[in-house]
Amino acid sequence: VMNKKNLIIMGNSVVQKKNKEVYLINANIAYYLSSLSNFYNIHLVNLKQKSSSLQYLITNKKYQIFGFKNNLLSILNTNIHLIIFLIKKRPDCIFWHTGIFLPAFLVAKIFKLKTLMYIGINPKVLKNGIVNLNFRFLKIMIYFSDFVLVRGNYILKEIQKVNTKSESAYPLLPFSLEEINESNLNKKVFNENFIKILFIGKPKYEKGFTNLLKSLLKIYKSYNFIELIVVGDYKLVDEKTKSLITKIKKVKNLRIIFKGYINNPIDLINVYNLVDFVICPSIGFEGSPRIIDEAIILKKPIICSDKIELDQEIKENPAIIIFDPFNEKSLYEAINYLIDNINKITNYYSLIKNKDLKIASNQHKKILNSI
Repeated sequence: VMNKKNLIIMGNSVVQKKNKEVYLINANIAYYLSSLSNFYNIHLVNLKQKSSSLQYLITNKKYQIFGFKNNLLSILNTNIHLIIFLIKKRPDCIFWHTGIFLPAFLVAKIFKLKTLMYIGINPKVLKNGIVNLNFRFLKIMIYFSDFVLVRGNYILKEIQKVNTKSESAYPLLPFSLEEINESNLNKKVFNENFIKILFIGKPKYEKGFTNLLKSLLKIYKSYNFIELIVVGDYKLVDEKTKSLITKIKKVKNLRIIFKGYINNPIDLINVYNLVDFVICPSIGFEGSPRIIDEAIILKKPIICSDKIELDQEIKENPAIIIFDPFNEKSLYEAINYLIDNINKITNYYSLIKNKDLKIASNQHKKILNSI
C-alpha cells in the first residue's frame, strides 16, 4: 500500500541482541509489528546499535531502526535524529515507558502528532518527590500524551490520576494461541520425586532470584530432587548469587539449568510444558508481568510475590500462591504448600480469558485512529 502512514515506536527493548552481528525482534513484538505493518510503515527506536537484520517471525518485512547506546551523548544524538524524522515524516508515535525520549515527545506535541504511551511499570513513577530523572520525564509524557495504555488494572487506577484518557492494555504475549493445543495443556504428570520449577526474567537480586536460590537451599532436603529452569541471561547474575549457584552444584538432589533468552515461541511453550509451576519472586514493586498471563494460559500454577500488582481476578485464581518476599519463611512455605497441594490446585485451575494476540496491535491502531 503506497499511502501507508508512518508509525514510530520508541522504547528500549524492542529488539534483542543475539550476537555481535544479529539482532532479533522479540517474538511478542514480532506478532505485534506484523499486524501493525498492514496499516503503517514501521520505524523502531531501540537501545542497541543499528542493525539491518530484524527478520525473526516476520517474512520479507524490514523496519527502519534508530539505534543508540545507553549514554547521555548517544541519547541526545538519537533524540536529534528523531526530531528531524518527526518533522519530516509526521508519523503517529508510540512511546514505551521510558523518559529518555522526552525531547522527541515534546516536538511531537508541538507538531500535534498523535502520541500513545504504553506503560507497564511500577506506579512509583507517579509519586511526588521521586528522584529518578527518567521517571520525572516519564510522568510529564504520561500527563501530556493523547492516550495511555496500561498493563494491569491496579496501575491503571494510578495512571488515571495523571491522565484520564487511559485504559487497560491487552498483553503482548510471546506466542499465538493458535500454537497452543488446549487439550494437551498441562499433561505433565506431577512427580513428587522430580520437581521442576521455572523462573523467567533477569536473574538479579531485585527480581528475587537470590532469595529463590536461598529458599531452595533450605527446602531441598525434604524432596528427592528439585530442578530449577531459568530462562534468563547468566551474565546478569551477581557474585553473591553465583556463590549460591556453586553451593547448589554441590548438592546431589538440587539442580539449576540456565536456558538463556528464548525468543522462539514454540521453544518457550515447550519449556513451560516441562515444569510443574512458575515462580515470580520479585522484591521490587512491578506492574503485572507478561509471565503471569503466559503461565495461566498454559495452565501452570504460579508462586508470585505480593510486590507484583496483579488484578483481583488473577489474585483470586486458586493456582496463584502469593507470598511476602521480605519474609524469609514466606517463599519456601509457599513452595512447600504448592508442592503438597499441586494436584488439587491444577484440577481447579480457572483459565484466564482467551486473548487473541493480534488484539494488542489492533487496540493500539484503533486508539491512534480515534485520537
